Amino acid sequence: MRKFLAILALALVTTTGAKAADGYDYPYLVVTAAGEQAVLAVDGLTIAYSSTTLTATNSDGTQTFALTDLSTMRFATAEDVQTAIDAVAAAAGGEAVNVYTTGGLLVGRFSSVGQAKAALRGGIYIVKHGSVSLKIEVE
Repeated sequence: MRKFLAILALALVTTTGAKAADGYDYPYLVVTAAGEQAVLAVDGLTIAYSSTTLTATNSDGTQTFALTDLSTMRFATAEDVQTAIDAVAAAAGGEAVNVYTTGGLLVGRFSSVGQAKAALRGGIYIVKHGSVSLKIEVE
């Protein structure tokens, strides 16, 4: 009986959390771990954890974070995510950035974040400049 109630409670929390995120227009989960930010779309998002890791899976793939490195997790609006993109742009200071697929393949090297955003097709990408990297969505 306890096992059934625990599974039922977990199912309710999982579905309620996803609906709340959609209902309040927070379409992204922002995770900060080991000094880097990851931005994940909440569509189809599932989160699992073990004693040492947190694993987030959505339609774009799976990311795993060590719990000891995890500093923040929050839902974010599209405007918040745009602000994070601007932070990478500020860190780059108009210098070149590398853009990767979520699978780690180099898409290209662009002279600025603005040039990268203008050149990319819609999708999810990793933008990196120096030690700053961010997962972004281009519409």
